[in-house]
Amino acid sequence: MLEESPQLARDASVELALAAADVRDINVVENCPDLRAWLDSEGIIHDDRSLEAITRLEDWPVAMISISLPALADNGATALLYSYEGYGPLAGGLSSMIYKRDAQGGWVLHRTDHLTIS
Repeated sequence: MLEESPQLARDASVELALAAADVRDINVVENCPDLRAWLDSEGIIHDDRSLEAITRLEDWPVAMISISLPALADNGATALLYSYEGYGPLAGGLSSMIYKRDAQGGWVLHRTDHLTIS
């Protein structure tokens, strides 16, 4: 894509999309013991086997949310992440979210785009 359209190499949204692609297969729960411990302490289902079993049911007893590892722009001031919310086999959606750092260094939601809805 960048070979055909080199001007896109300077586009911040393309940079973030490529960074997100680089981390898309990283399982945050598997790689973060603190997050895993918190999920366990709160009784939040997060293991693949249990989640797979729930998604095969006609009616889901719980809602599900999946959040990607955030991809950071080179300047460290912008992050892109994806979030999936599911409430049943045909009830859910995928969104992309852009966060930007504020003057105090905190993250503020800048933009949400709904990519799929069912």
